[in-house]
Amino acid sequence: MIRRWFRFLNQTVPNQNPNQNPNHQFSDSIKLFISLSKPESFSHSNIEYLQKSLLRLSSSIIKNNSLTSTPEYKTLHETLPLSISFIIPNLKSEDFFKISHSLFLLKFHDPKLTKLLSKTLISQHLISAELSDISKFLFGFTLNQIKDVDFWVSIEKKINDSVYNNKNGRITFPILKNILKSFIECNQGSEKFRKRLFNDMIKDLPNCNLDARVEVAFILTKMNPQEKNVIDAFFDFIIKNISENEEKNSIHKFLQACVKLKGDNRYIKKLEDNAKNSIKKIPIKLLVDYVYYYKDYTKEMINVNEERIAFISELETNYENIMISGNKEQDRKEYLKVHIRALNLFLKAGVVKNHVYWKKIYNEILDYSVINDDQLMTRFIREIEENAWARENR
Repeated sequence: MIRRWFRFLNQTVPNQNPNQNPNHQFSDSIKLFISLSKPESFSHSNIEYLQKSLLRLSSSIIKNNSLTSTPEYKTLHETLPLSISFIIPNLKSEDFFKISHSLFLLKFHDPKLTKLLSKTLISQHLISAELSDISKFLFGFTLNQIKDVDFWVSIEKKINDSVYNNKNGRITFPILKNILKSFIECNQGSEKFRKRLFNDMIKDLPNCNLDARVEVAFILTKMNPQEKNVIDAFFDFIIKNISENEEKNSIHKFLQACVKLKGDNRYIKKLEDNAKNSIKKIPIKLLVDYVYYYKDYTKEMINVNEERIAFISELETNYENIMISGNKEQDRKEYLKVHIRALNLFLKAGVVKNHVYWKKIYNEILDYSVINDDQLMTRFIREIEENAWARENR
C-alpha cells in the first residue's frame, strides 16, 4: 500500500526546478491541478504531500497568474473546498496553519471553507498559536475581507493576552505590521487595541527599512484621519530621518500618504520640497496617484494654501512629459478619466499653463462623452465648464 502511494506521488507531483523551462512549469502545475482534483488526494495519510502540493501551486500561481484561467484550475476550485473540508477539523496545529496559508495564497474565495477554517482556528488552535501563525492566517482573512466580528474579537483577546497583558510579551515588527494591516483593512478591533498596535509600530520605526516605512504609511491611510497623534508621530519621524540619498519614489509615497491623511501643513510642505527635486522622473502610476490624492484634498479649497498650489503647478508643468514617456500604449478610456480629474484639479488651483496640450485633452474628453454615458465624467465636465478656460478652449 505504501509503495503504491509513493508511486502515485512520483507520478503526480512533479519536482519543479526554479530554472525549469516556463512551459514545463506550466505543464507541471496543470498536472498538479488534476491530481488535487481527485478525492483520494485528501486523506490523513498524505498530509505532507498535500502541504507541499498546495504550497507549490500557490508559488506557481504567484509567478504565472494565467494558470487561474485554465479549465483544470477551475475544476480544482470547485472540488477542493469540499474535499479538504473533511480533513481540516482533525489536523494538527502545524499542519493546519501551513495548509490554511497555502489555501489563502491560492485565492480560494469559498465562504464555507473560510468559515470552517476560522471556527477550527478559534476552537482548536488559537490557544497554542504563535503570533506568526496568526499573522499568516489574518492575511487570508484580509484577502477575503471577512467581517466575522466574533473571530476578530477572539484574535484581539489572544494578542492582548500574549503581548499586552503579559509583562514579558512582545510583538516584533513584521508580525506587528501584518496584524495591524489586517485589522485596519477589515475595519476591526477596538480603538484601544488598535492604538496599542499603532504606538508599538511607531516605536519600532527606527528598526525598519525604507520599504517597511512606506508600507506603514499606506496602512495609516486606511485609518481615521482624526487619530492625529499617531499620524503626527509617524510623519514627525519620517521628516527627521529623510536622507539626501533617500530612494526618490519613497518621498512621493510618503507625501501622498500625508496628503491623503490631511496631515499637518509643516509635514506636507517638507515632503513637497523634497518631492519637487525628482518629480520630472516619477513613474506614471505615481503621477496618477498624485492627481487622485490632491483632487480629493482640494475639495475644500480652504485647505489649499500657496504652498499646495505651487506643488500642484509642478505637477501640471511635468504632466504631459510624464504621460508621454511613461505610457506608450494608453488605455484611452481609463486615462481620459485621469486627465479630466487632472484638468479639473489644475483649473481649480489656477495653474494651467500648457494650454495646447489641455485643449487637445479637453476636446478628446468631450468627444468621448458624446458617445458614452458616463455620469461621473459628465459631472467633471460641468465643473470644468464653470471655468472661463473651458469656454475659451473648446
